[in-house]
Amino acid sequence: MQWNTLKVKKLNKERIRKELQEKGECTKADIAKLTKLSVATCNTAINEMLASNEIVKVGQEDIVVGRPADCFTYNKDCLHVLGIYLTNTCEGNNISVESADALGHTLVRKEYHPEVIDYSVLETIIGEMTCSDTMIRSVSIGIPGITHKGIVERCDIDSIVGVDLEGQLQDAFHIDVEVRNDMDFIVYGAYHSVFRGTGNLAAVYFPNASNGVVGSGAVINGLVLRGFTKFAGELSYIADAFGISRQQQITIRSQRDIYIPFIAKILLILIGTIDPEEIVIVDGDLTADELQTIQDICKQVVTEKHIPTITADCPYDATYHHGLMRASLNRLLFPISEPL
Repeated sequence: MQWNTLKVKKLNKERIRKELQEKGECTKADIAKLTKLSVATCNTAINEMLASNEIVKVGQEDIVVGRPADCFTYNKDCLHVLGIYLTNTCEGNNISVESADALGHTLVRKEYHPEVIDYSVLETIIGEMTCSDTMIRSVSIGIPGITHKGIVERCDIDSIVGVDLEGQLQDAFHIDVEVRNDMDFIVYGAYHSVFRGTGNLAAVYFPNASNGVVGSGAVINGLVLRGFTKFAGELSYIADAFGISRQQQITIRSQRDIYIPFIAKILLILIGTIDPEEIVIVDGDLTADELQTIQDICKQVVTEKHIPTITADCPYDATYHHGLMRASLNRLLFPISEPL
């Protein structure tokens, strides 16, 4: 019973948090109406959030008759979060770092190009960021690989394979840390930015001459699909089994007569397995005619009613960072109502 009561209290605060973040300023009566919680429940939660400096009083409502009520807003600097993604290409190593406030607004953006990406480099970067911003409470790290309980099991970056990034970084900085496959964060970023539907979303990344192999992520009922062994979305192996090797996938974009049908086949795999409401092609360089060709190929295999909305205007970097920020914030602020 104690756990149930505690969980309900946490969920109530999440509901209040969400409304304050979205509406900007509210009175206690406004919050009670928006959340459908009792005034007494709101009063208790708001007083606790005031005491912890999570929300702040910003004045009183402007009324002609009666006693004006206090107005509250969310304190965007009650905590900050950090998002980091790692890539290695033929052009070199890259570590992209971004910090954000509690509303997801970017604070600092940096790029690093170390000779080697390993644990010590990450510890140094996070150490610098947390020293310059003591409000950082959470870090999300995206990698081109697979993790299990924070340990990197397989990755395009050999120097971090076998390393318990989550555990070591949590011990070093005593803050929340999560390390996951890059497509988990990219699809989560797309879900919270470009997706306007209510159902399931799939995001697909197609490689270019310098970066990676085909991969995908999916959000099902608001949750990122990871699978039993966290292998969900590793479409490069399916393409390899069908005769397009992982090495070929890196260069296929320049061969449009092969690339366009390849995209259609990958999308058909997602349509036939996930049946998403929308498929977002991340960082696609497709023309309108090419996108139409892809849709036409899909229609030759499945009927039109099963073809989801297909878009190809989702920027890689911005979507990736948005997913990292949203994941970090949701782990701290919405772990019950909006888990990753």
